[in-house]
Amino acid sequence: MQEMRMTKYCRHPLSYIMEAADDISYCLADIEDAVEKRILSLEKLTELLKKTYRALEPENRPIYRTTTFEQALDEVYRQSQTDEISKPHRFFIKLRVAMVHPLVSHAAKQFTDNLSAVYNGDFNRALLEDNSQFHAIAKTFKQVAIEHVFNDQEVETLELQGYKIIGGLLDEYRPLLDLPREDFTKIVNGEGRYYPVERRLFNKLSQKHVAAYRLALKDAQIESSGLWEFYLRCRLLQDYISGMTDQFAFDEYKSLMVTD
Repeated sequence: MQEMRMTKYCRHPLSYIMEAADDISYCLADIEDAVEKRILSLEKLTELLKKTYRALEPENRPIYRTTTFEQALDEVYRQSQTDEISKPHRFFIKLRVAMVHPLVSHAAKQFTDNLSAVYNGDFNRALLEDNSQFHAIAKTFKQVAIEHVFNDQEVETLELQGYKIIGGLLDEYRPLLDLPREDFTKIVNGEGRYYPVERRLFNKLSQKHVAAYRLALKDAQIESSGLWEFYLRCRLLQDYISGMTDQFAFDEYKSLMVTD
């Protein structure tokens, strides 16, 4: 940020690109999982995608040259039916080829067209959040997932389990937030022998997140503010837990709960 001479607290320009990449990849991944788990068939999925898209994009503007979303989807479905091994696998390969390119191209154009606003921190939306047909595509995938996948009983059970695990981990690491700043600083500096539980919890944290915490504390304004320090401590724990994979979070939860 200093090298680019950006205004303090502005989003880094690359965060917009990462956000768009995340939206594009996960909006397809969710519905692919639904087909693999037989929550939706290819026929039903194709029907839902068309119906949802029509409601979001009544003008039916082309997404690639003269090709519309429905035409591209029909071609993807037609080609998938010729696969003798796995029709769903071929369907989603073709779907990615057909949809990712126009979405990426549109996100890239939005980024370059609004580069000044992005750099100055005035661009207050995601790259794909406009009134274009490309926004309608991404929203279609998300909406179908929300309305027809995430409300499935098996999926909701997994979400409840995830909520329990994340909540449990946050509760277990809460003692680090209950410490006064001076005592937490001693643990960070390896001097917290009077806090055996808190010290062991701290030692489990990722070193890269601890290093980020230390670096942020060097700011003079933060150094003199107890509120800012506590915010950074919350971020330290939040970043550590949110960065866990599903399996690692589950294993960590079991180990702290002393369950087999």
